[in-house]
Amino acid sequence: MKYISRALFIACIVTAGLIVLLFELPLLPDATVALSETAVYWLTIVIEALTLVAIYVPVKWHRMGFISRVFGDAEPGDGSAQAQRSAIFRIATLYIPLIINLLMYYLLGHTVSFAYLALMLLVAFAFVWPRGTA
Repeated sequence: MKYISRALFIACIVTAGLIVLLFELPLLPDATVALSETAVYWLTIVIEALTLVAIYVPVKWHRMGFISRVFGDAEPGDGSAQAQRSAIFRIATLYIPLIINLLMYYLLGHTVSFAYLALMLLVAFAFVWPRGTA
């Protein structure tokens, strides 16, 4: 149980890299979803907003009152089950939008804003490394 959150953190980065590798090598087809320009615009707006929220929440995780009520008084480095669960939720909060942005980038024909959002999420991963749980 001690290493679960760190293993999950590394697995998330590796799976995102594998998705990029599979699309960059012609193993998976890209630009397979055909949407109108208006649909792509609104989809981009919604995903941008959700991504910005998904970046803010895990970074400020321990300062939010409702999260401390859900996870109790789990400090990030105490190694308890609550701290492990908190770390896993922080990682998942960044990982899910990262995968969505990567898939949207490749499936919608290399829309650049999704690539930038994925890069911002990847940088944000550095701030949610599970501390002291190992």
